[in-house]
Amino acid sequence: MSNNKGPLSLEIAMRLQKMILSEEEYKPNDKIPDERTLAQILGVSRNSIREAIKILVGNGVLIVRRGVGTFVANNPNFISDPFRLSLIEDHRELQIKWYEVRLMLEPEAMRLVAERITHKEIEQLTVLEQECADLIKNGFDYTDADNNFHTFLAKATHNEIIERLIQGIGASVSSGVAEGKELARRNALENHRLIVEYIKQRDGTGAYNAMRLHLLQGKEDIMNQNN
Repeated sequence: MSNNKGPLSLEIAMRLQKMILSEEEYKPNDKIPDERTLAQILGVSRNSIREAIKILVGNGVLIVRRGVGTFVANNPNFISDPFRLSLIEDHRELQIKWYEVRLMLEPEAMRLVAERITHKEIEQLTVLEQECADLIKNGFDYTDADNNFHTFLAKATHNEIIERLIQGIGASVSSGVAEGKELARRNALENHRLIVEYIKQRDGTGAYNAMRLHLLQGKEDIMNQNN
């Protein structure tokens, strides 16, 4: 990436974000125009639009659905990458550091989830875990389902600060780096189920240990990847 390309892409990303968040030209779940149309609207190259979209996807403002198009997220106002993590080029190193932060937050958060989650939320969590498991078992991309599972757990703490911390960091760092690895798929399949089982039992210590194991295995999988 050239020295000019990054700032220009960021400028375009901020312009698109303003169109979504402030001007509401595109609302939640709306499909945005294709790269060529956006390039014409903003008077920039398609490549710059492409890079800007990557930034907004990393920020959680946009979602790319393969073969369908790019859409505004369900809640684009929630996250805007305050730490600019999506601009860090060493994605593998970013992933490792992200796991280090998650290990400080998410296992302990499971104690709150086990204590505070409602019966209705337990039912919803069970559905999210099963959706992710089905995708894994059938060999499909489960990245979005994995994000949905962890996002819901953050919300189930009923602590808005924890929820925003976990989501704010996670939305800036794609969890897809390891999604194609067999160990990562097995990790999610087995440990998501354990986390849910302990939460159903209101066992905060069990949920803590299951989440910690899940994240430690995820971090190890990233560290063992070739540079």
